[in-house]
Amino acid sequence: LEDNIAAADPALREAAVYGFELIATGPRSTNENRSAVITSIGKQVAGSDIPGKLLYIKTLARITDAAEKRNEGKGDQKSLELAAGAILPLVEPAQPPEVRLGALEAVSKMCAPGVCKRLVQLAVTEQGELRDKARQGIAATALPDAAGELLMKMSSDDKALAEEAKRAFLRIRDSAPSA
Repeated sequence: LEDNIAAADPALREAAVYGFELIATGPRSTNENRSAVITSIGKQVAGSDIPGKLLYIKTLARITDAAEKRNEGKGDQKSLELAAGAILPLVEPAQPPEVRLGALEAVSKMCAPGVCKRLVQLAVTEQGELRDKARQGIAATALPDAAGELLMKMSSDDKALAEEAKRAFLRIRDSAPSA
């Protein structure tokens, strides 16, 4: 599978990626093999063509969703971080719009360090659908690393952003261990 994951033939590439997905989400999958699969797919993302990027994004999102469901909402933090790390660069303006939107939809569900902060930045700088998708993911991805950014945006003139920042900050506060 490893040799075919970056195949120029789209059908061969898709079959290899699907095989990797089965390994990562099957009944015998472990956190270790899931991380290995995500790492293998993640290495291919940046240099791929548009259909390949979209395939990799969707596959990584399905793998992390399956881990979340299997672990009863606790997820697999290492897998989330690896997947988010592979997908997050694809939200950058240099990427084609369909790749950016697909990447944004995927990372908006990944509660991993750096994601919320980047979504807040996109909610400020982007327009239209990209801005709306970024806003929608802020609360779901909120972690303590974004607290400062969220506090600043709670007083934003953009009322929708201010409300999402407040929801996200409250989520962080409510999930913090009591002293």
